Formats: sequence, structure tokens, C-alpha cells
Amino acid sequence: MEFPELIFLPHNTGPLPVDSLLRLDELQSVFTPHLEPTQYSLGDEAIDLLRGQVQYLMSRQGPSRYTELRELLMHG
Repeated sequence: MEFPELIFLPHNTGPLPVDSLLRLDELQSVFTPHLEPTQYSLGDEAIDLLRGQVQYLMSRQGPSRYTELRELLMHG
């Protein structure tokens, strides 16, 4: 959480063969009607954290669940 532009994606929780990083500072809009849905999706808590992380990355504002957890982890 020290680097809000990155999110860690562990290999054992989805289709990724190795641990990976997602760069939120490289987000782009995508036309989605041509995409095929898969069996994988983020849970509600993960979506909430991701939204808070993107909000923090773009505006450095909170509060959100992400900023609360970040503060706890960074400063105990």
C-alpha cells in the first residue's frame, strides 16, 4: 500500500500463473461489448478497496476503506 499506483495480484486466487502487479497509473477505458465474461470476478470487498485505491491515486483524497487500511499499515 506504500505505492498506490500498484496492486498485487497473487497467483493462487485466480487465473494468473505467477504473482503479478497491476499498474493503476496505466488504466484505460475499454469498449467492453466484445469481451467474453469469465468465471472470475472480484468480491465486493476487493472492488471497494480497488475503487478507493484508484480514487486515492487520482486525487489523494479519502476517506475510503483503502485510505483507512493504508494509514493503518503505513503508520501502525
